[in-house]
Amino acid sequence: MSFCACSEASVERSRIKPNQAETITKNELFEEEEGLSYGAWRNSRTNEENIPVETFHSLLAVMQVGVHGDKGILYPRSSIIRESITLDGLWEFSLSKDSSCATTGHCFQNSDVNDEDVELMPVPASYNDVSTNTKVRDHVGIARYYRRFVVPQGWQNKTVWLRFGSVCYAAEVYINEQHAVSHQIGHLPFEAEVTSLLKVHTFNNITVLVNNTLTNTTVPQGEVETLSSGRLAQTYTFDFFNYAGIDRSVVLYTTADTYIDDITITTTISGTSGIINYDVVLEGNDIVTHVVTVIDKEGNEIVSTNESLSGTLEVPEAILWWPYLMNENPGYLYTLRIDIFDEEGVWLDRYDQPFGIRELYWDNTSFKINGKPLYLRGFGRHEDSDIRGKGFDLPLIIRDHNLIKWIGANSYRTSHYPYAEEIMDLADSLGIMIVDECPAVNTEEVIAHVKSLDTTRPVTVVNNVNSTEDHSGQFIDILSFNKYSGWYEDEGDLDVVVKKVVDYAEAWHTEHNKPVLITEYGADTLEGLHFVS
Repeated sequence: MSFCACSEASVERSRIKPNQAETITKNELFEEEEGLSYGAWRNSRTNEENIPVETFHSLLAVMQVGVHGDKGILYPRSSIIRESITLDGLWEFSLSKDSSCATTGHCFQNSDVNDEDVELMPVPASYNDVSTNTKVRDHVGIARYYRRFVVPQGWQNKTVWLRFGSVCYAAEVYINEQHAVSHQIGHLPFEAEVTSLLKVHTFNNITVLVNNTLTNTTVPQGEVETLSSGRLAQTYTFDFFNYAGIDRSVVLYTTADTYIDDITITTTISGTSGIINYDVVLEGNDIVTHVVTVIDKEGNEIVSTNESLSGTLEVPEAILWWPYLMNENPGYLYTLRIDIFDEEGVWLDRYDQPFGIRELYWDNTSFKINGKPLYLRGFGRHEDSDIRGKGFDLPLIIRDHNLIKWIGANSYRTSHYPYAEEIMDLADSLGIMIVDECPAVNTEEVIAHVKSLDTTRPVTVVNNVNSTEDHSGQFIDILSFNKYSGWYEDEGDLDVVVKKVVDYAEAWHTEHNKPVLITEYGADTLEGLHFVS
């Protein structure tokens, strides 16, 4: 279960109605540092679990409408039909000496690289701290990743997809010297169908040109200055290091020509039963039959139907999804299994989508999950780590979630961008709720992309005024604020911090009679001073 956070002002319609509790899948919440923001919990579509929906954050009424992207982007789960191979591992890596390369579109191909300029680079990982070459750490511009791979002979009659979990911040991808896909904005997945570009009986090569240059039109924003030495220097306003590279896994996977493209799940609770509303979108021209099945955590089939790709199923005596420490069995997930067949009964596709049965809603003073009061306890999490940068790292991920449970928290905020889908799925299975930040606002491209990941996701507005000056809070459902008492203000005066924070929260609640959340807090630290061993 997740929330989302953002900055700037952006208004977009969603399926959430103002002042009305609903069910959704994963959620997101948008926020702004030291300011108030509106938000709504993100209702997760493809690869996300069902959850009740809640509007979170401040200053905006979320309007109702359904938006569906042209294509889904389901997480590449292997099945008895779908096959996948990873391209993670060691890649050849080198830097471009041509700063104009990012705009030419045909530069820096394999023939332009000298062997002495090449070093090995692990994927997934940020490249900055892996090398002993300071030019790599401080590089601004294009970096080249290259490797060879083979595809199984059995893939000849299948549709093959290439999927990146994240490349920071812009990528041009070539397979066998032919352009495959372009993408901008890091920390989000992208993919392309590459069947026609691949060779089956010999080696294939893949080149990824990664551009970490930030300008006033990129996400996030920055400025580039040319120093007297000729070197490019990057400046930016965000408060974390500008790690770059192929930060998450690279996967090749297969589907049939007709396949499951998108799945939306929402859940509600009726007595002791769980109500699952589902909608499945197919791509392709085959006339298909289908089976939709709900499977419990132990692998037992609970209920099944072949009537429609959009409908409702009831799970009797449902085991509800609960946050950590609210139930002896937190994070319980069912699976919605979709199978499709052609007219002759040939199995075309299977996709298993985990989901939780839950309802999250609120009144004027509190959140409730499955009818019980919910108190969010947690932190902001950074995933930067030594050497790996922002690279996906399972030992670090498991360690951090162990620490969250050890200290008795039940939630955390991703700082300051969306985390990998594997992390979201892990947190959901542990009963950990996530405030999942978005990478940007105010761009139609970003809105369209996040909608393709989650068709019912709300988009938010951010405001930066005090409660006495605010005129927008009346239109939204939940208020939230970021406040660094004891650090940004009242430095060292810890005896007054509690009262001032409580007074600040109560002022917003009194003004609008709506629940209030503290979405960011804390103080500066010294690296290494406190370490849990």
